[in-house]
Amino acid sequence: MRQRSHLIAALLVLCCTLVLPCAADVLKITIDGPIHPIADEYIARAIMAAERRHSEALLIELRTPGGLLDSTREIVEKILASRVPVIVYVAPSGARAASAGSLVTATS
Repeated sequence: MRQRSHLIAALLVLCCTLVLPCAADVLKITIDGPIHPIADEYIARAIMAAERRHSEALLIELRTPGGLLDSTREIVEKILASRVPVIVYVAPSGARAASAGSLVTATS
């Protein structure tokens, strides 16, 4: 009987630990404006920081009316070459990622 109660207690502890949420190290940045060389540099620095920190991902919150094609190409190349996953999402509700922003979002 005693072994059975120990087994039940051990199973309860195991179930509780499996249900607990895990914290992930995700670096988050926000781009709120046009895609241009400064945004490109900001994303490049964020990717390098996420790689140095061994983050599980880089999260880019994006709101943009569009931007320069050259900067968009540079950003896309950096995202594709990144050693950490890059997640781009358009937020908050009602925000947009037009033109260059849609290309950046589609790359991630």
